[in-house]
Amino acid sequence: MNAQTAKGIFCAEVKTENLINRSVGMAEPPRTQERVPAGTKFKLEISVRLFDDDEAEIMGLLRPGLDLLQQDYLGASGSRGYGKVSLDYRVVEPEIRTE
Repeated sequence: MNAQTAKGIFCAEVKTENLINRSVGMAEPPRTQERVPAGTKFKLEISVRLFDDDEAEIMGLLRPGLDLLQQDYLGASGSRGYGKVSLDYRVVEPEIRTE
């Protein structure tokens, strides 16, 4: 993790990768990928509006969905190891507003 990432400053990096043409077995000009450095942290806030006491149903969808995201990848090139996500989340008591 670089110093900017440690401070929470978002940046991207460009990585050059070899490209092999499998049909002829020869290297071609390399390709570049823009990616977010490993260890970068993002703040995420999910706000849910509940109706008619549907909290159990909504949370029954939301929590497994977040867990599935951690088992898969986000974005492109997941088979190359990109896009791995780890979530550290907690559910806070709802703020109830009447409009």
